[in-house]
Amino acid sequence: MRIGVFAEIESELVDPEVKAAVEECAALLERADCGVVRRAAPYDVGRVRSVWATLSAAGAARTTCMHPDIWRERASRPIAAAAGRGPSLTAVDYVRALDGLAEIRGLVADAWGDADAFLCPSAASPAWAIDEEFPAAIGGRPGHPAAQNVFTTWVNAIGHRA
Repeated sequence: MRIGVFAEIESELVDPEVKAAVEECAALLERADCGVVRRAAPYDVGRVRSVWATLSAAGAARTTCMHPDIWRERASRPIAAAAGRGPSLTAVDYVRALDGLAEIRGLVADAWGDADAFLCPSAASPAWAIDEEFPAAIGGRPGHPAAQNVFTTWVNAIGHRA
């Protein structure tokens, strides 16, 4: 089995503890005779965020129509914000996002190469307080909402569970 490994993406925030945990797992896999190959992340973070923002806004707006009486009380602040952006999307915006999604899937398939699986973090930082939307700091730098999904959104975008 060949495992593609990446623990960071471009200049995105990643806590050193998270990187170390990925490297520890990679070492265990190597000792188990798996072929471990260090690779760059198989996707463009900016492109994934752009496409996913449009699709998420459309999906959140759809949910508001399906559940008009309860969505406000149940939606998190980021989901409510996405729902607010959804109605301003055009059909052209949505179709362009679908085209972008197909492009991302193709690029990931090409970048996957001969790897049977990828090992990467599931989040940029260790666990943080449940009442916080995102960690205040990641690797000694200020945290932000987009930092936490950098390792999971692409998996959802290509159609696999994170």
